[in-house]
Amino acid sequence: DGEITDFNVMTRQGVCSAEVDIFRHQAEHRLAVNADQLLIYALDTDIEVSPVDASKLQLAATNLLQCFTPLQGSWTVIGGAVICIQVSYS
Repeated sequence: DGEITDFNVMTRQGVCSAEVDIFRHQAEHRLAVNADQLLIYALDTDIEVSPVDASKLQLAATNLLQCFTPLQGSWTVIGGAVICIQVSYS
């Protein structure tokens, strides 16, 4: 009854692990960041990302933000559908 879409994250056991958050609707979302690496993908609309106590970042639709050693704490993500992946190394 319609299109099927899958999203997979593969990691090497014992080296790292990943946590995925998906925001599906246009809104202001809170993301608790506690990882060694952060990826934020704007699926179909431009979004605004606000790290902890830092300047806002604009991310265009279908673009990826990759942060090594991201600021830890509560980030704000404003916009439509977004996939957030936090990677922690063992």
